[in-house]
Amino acid sequence: MIPLIAFCGASGSGKTTLASAVIRWFGQRGYRVGAIKHHGHPGAVQRVEAGKDTELLSQAGANPVALCHGGGVDISIDAEDSPWGPAAVAGAFMAGLDLVVVEGFKNSRLDKIEVVGAGRQPMLPSGGRLVAIAGVEGAGRQAAEARQIPWFDAGDADAVGRFIRGRMKKSQPAPGDVRLTIDGRQMPLNDFVQKIIANVVRGMLGSLKGGEVDGPLELHID
Repeated sequence: MIPLIAFCGASGSGKTTLASAVIRWFGQRGYRVGAIKHHGHPGAVQRVEAGKDTELLSQAGANPVALCHGGGVDISIDAEDSPWGPAAVAGAFMAGLDLVVVEGFKNSRLDKIEVVGAGRQPMLPSGGRLVAIAGVEGAGRQAAEARQIPWFDAGDADAVGRFIRGRMKKSQPAPGDVRLTIDGRQMPLNDFVQKIIANVVRGMLGSLKGGEVDGPLELHID
């Protein structure tokens, strides 16, 4: 599966600033990075527009960029709107990327780095796994120490980027072997097609309760 890392935090905490800096950090090292942003307001889909957070993520080098909200998903490639979560969106529309940076989705099952603004207390969101805290002017350091997770200065994109890259190297599974049989006849699939199929299926399953499976999967369609 494509590695995903979510940056969450209160409004105005600096999530977009740090996420953009991390995207730029990976891009400068030759990584292909996409971005997904949670849009918490109902209503019409918003496009990637000048001055918006999505534009900042795009300018940092994220391609494509997806904006998720209650009314659907808007993606900077020509993809149809979808009700899926970030894992399914990444699997369906961002195959071939090295990393997808997610902004928001604090209650999802994604690995998360919480960004804490100066003088604020961390939210410590439930769901998924809080793997680190990045704070402004020392914010959130005590909470990180109490939870025995790393703390970073929110302005140190290099340290945060190296931390994420280290996790990617440890957790990235070997490419899966996807076999497709039609009426008893096995269809040849190249590595690229196998990767797309595996990412889409695992991404969609990841949005279901109990659907996150790292081992082999069997899918039969009659």
